[in-house]
Amino acid sequence: MSERPDGFGFFYGEARKGDTVVRVNILPPAHLWAGDFPLDDHKPDPSHWQVFADGELIARIERQEDVGAALVPLLTSRET
Repeated sequence: MSERPDGFGFFYGEARKGDTVVRVNILPPAHLWAGDFPLDDHKPDPSHWQVFADGELIARIERQEDVGAALVPLLTSRET
């Protein structure tokens, strides 16, 4: 994951498990948002981290330490 958010406030990176690679974007809650320009269709939530995988919202998480766990079912379901 990126160390700092991009200009839209997202942390970004890839999640990998075996041959499975998923683009991940994480939008922190409003009080931690540090972007330059908010996107009209992706605004920070007042209290939740928003986790996107390949552009699709997959989870809203209350605690930062639980964000990584939101990716586990996604990676497992994409294995063949």
